[in-house]
Formats: sequence, C-alpha cells, structure tokens
Amino acid sequence: MNLSPTTSSLPGLQRCQQRATTGCCSTSGPPHSPPTRRIRASRHSSILLKTTLRSKDDVHRLVRLTATQKPVTGTDDVALVQSMIEFLKEDLTHLFDDQGIDTSKYDERVMFEDPITKYDSIQGYVNNIRFLKTVFNPQFILRDIQRTAPYEITTRWTMSMKPTFVDILGPLGKLWSPDLVFTGTSVMGINPQTGRFNKHVDTWDAVDQQGYFSIEAFIHMLSQVMDVRGIPRELETPEYQVLVKRRDYEIREYSSIMVCETDNSSLTSSFTAFGSLAGYIFGKNKESVKMDMTTPVFSNTEKMQFYIPSTVEKAPEPEDGSPVSLTTIPKQIFAVSRFGGIASDEDGKRRAAMLERILERDGLHPEKEKYILARYNDPGTLPPFRRNEVLVPLKNYTLPNV
Repeated sequence: MNLSPTTSSLPGLQRCQQRATTGCCSTSGPPHSPPTRRIRASRHSSILLKTTLRSKDDVHRLVRLTATQKPVTGTDDVALVQSMIEFLKEDLTHLFDDQGIDTSKYDERVMFEDPITKYDSIQGYVNNIRFLKTVFNPQFILRDIQRTAPYEITTRWTMSMKPTFVDILGPLGKLWSPDLVFTGTSVMGINPQTGRFNKHVDTWDAVDQQGYFSIEAFIHMLSQVMDVRGIPRELETPEYQVLVKRRDYEIREYSSIMVCETDNSSLTSSFTAFGSLAGYIFGKNKESVKMDMTTPVFSNTEKMQFYIPSTVEKAPEPEDGSPVSLTTIPKQIFAVSRFGGIASDEDGKRRAAMLERILERDGLHPEKEKYILARYNDPGTLPPFRRNEVLVPLKNYTLPNV
C-alpha cells in the first residue's frame, strides 16, 4: 500500500485513453478504457493534473494484461501462484519492520499504484515504505489472500498509521493526534516470463475513484489527518480491529470486555448513573479497590457502562445495595460512525437510526435499536475536539471477498 504523494510517470499505462478536455471526462474509446480527467491547478496556472478514474473491476482487468504474455516453458500457473501466495504471507509481516520486504521477487520495472501514489520501479516502492516508516508508525494486517485469475493474486488488508512526531508537540499533541486507517485490496500480477511480480495495484474501500490521481481519495486521507476529535491518550480504551473502513463508517471487531453498568433509563438518571459508576471505579466496592479511569463511557437509553481496565484481573464486587453490576460483553462486530460536539443519548439514538439505514443500503444486517453511544472526552473538552461514536451490532457479518 502506497500513501506518500509522487508525480512519477508510468509508461504505457494510459496508451488506450483519449485526451480529455480541461475539466471534463472522456468516456469514449476502446472497451474498458477508463476515463481521464485533466484538472487545472488554479486559474492563474497552466499546470494540469491528469487523473485516471477506475472501478475495482477495471483494476483487475489492468493487472490481467499480464497473463497475455507467453510464459516460460514448463511454468505451471497454479503452482507458481501458490508459491507466491506463501511467499507473501511471510514477506508482508516484514513490510514495516527492520528486515523489510524481499525485493528479489519483484521485477525491476514494476507498476505500483494506489489512488494517490504511483511508481514504476521496485526502488520507488521501497522508498515509499521508508518514507511511511519515518513519518508514521504504520501497522499492516493481512486479512485474506487468494488466487483470483491466472498469474494474479489479490490480498485484503488493514493498515493503520499514527504520526511519529505527535509526542514532541507538547500540549498540541493532546488536541491533535490523528489515527489514519485504510482498508482495501492489492491486486498483484505475476510476470509469466520471470515468475516475479510486475504489477501491484491497490484499491481503497472508502472511495469509488480508484485510479491515480483520485481527488476523492486525497480528500479521504486529508480528512483523517485533520481530524481533531481525539481520544485522551492517557486513558485505556477497549481493544478492537478495523476490518473495513467505508466512507461513512467503520466495521470493527471488538474483543470481549468486562464492564460495570447501571440504569440510565430515566430522564434525570445520566448524572446519577455516571456518579454511581465513577464511585465504583474509584473505590466504592467491597474490596475498596481503586481502578484507573478508562474511556469511552458507553450508554444508550437503558444503561450506562464503564470499561474495566485490562490490568484488573478480577473486578471487585459492588457494595451491597449498589445500583452497579458487572457484566461481560462478548467478542462482537459493530459498525461505527464518528461525530463531534456535545452528544446526548437522544443524539446517539438519532445517529444510530441514520447509520442503520446506511448499513441496509450497503446490504448489511444491523441489529435494530441495540446501539451504543460512546463518549470519549471529559466535560471540560471543547465541543470541536470531542469524539463521539455510535456502535451498531451487525448480524452474520463476513469480510468482503477479495
């Protein structure tokens, strides 16, 4: 996956495209030829940015041109692809560590492309990885890998990145600490003549415009960089993994957690509920154990919950007569939508209903009226810097096919 901007050229990639007029797209041309767009940088500049707009099917067609080359005598496509799959399973674990990827499995001239970057050599790709490791702390998770055509492998992945320089920003680092997340696929073509990779094209789940240079993808990345709705870094949060990041929501898999909870169903109970849970956390329990505060505060129109820190091996029982009880939330998959400002329980209910409609539009199966509102910040945090989320549980969810 590539993220650092570049203007490297890619010889031959757009040979079949017609020239487009400024500000317009040309959709005529040979079958499957993707439209191009030429965008004027400013009204005082003659610099034009040429873009290639592709669907995910276009990406596969582009990579499958590889298979038209005559293979080396004796080459078995299935056996070769399987061996390269096993290679990637191991090699991608070193994508951002000190060992790095094994470049011997790539042709010297390789087409690397994602919606905002492209390179035409293995060295360009390696330099991009080095850049990401310098500026961010990237984490890569391989979700799936399959043979999707002769001499073609497709992977599904999640990549998260946190800036490495936030700690030196002082107070600003508490207000701005973005966590960038991208999910998508990599379609990788194998050169039948060399048995090495010669094409690597990424798609992002959050955008429709997949070709370089995608304005939509750039805005998606920039919106994550500029997001100031942060999580207090000194507080522990429940563990989860982002399975898919869409434009309007994320799909997360949460680990099983222990929570303390109390009633939140009456109009005046929110302050009382918060006070009861805070009291339990800070020592009003049978063992007088004081625990660290965590975030977020979970609630809906029925209950409010605090996450018990993972450092607590066995949560103490609440005092006799306490409205607080303990329960375990099992491992579960949620669709999650984020928003800022001051969030009430009614805001959570309204936003959950909006998210449920979006999920149904996308063919998913939300569990109706079982939402959770998550509020991450203390009341002293200014509204623009507050992070709130609604979590809607999903039924029978499976990862998208590669």
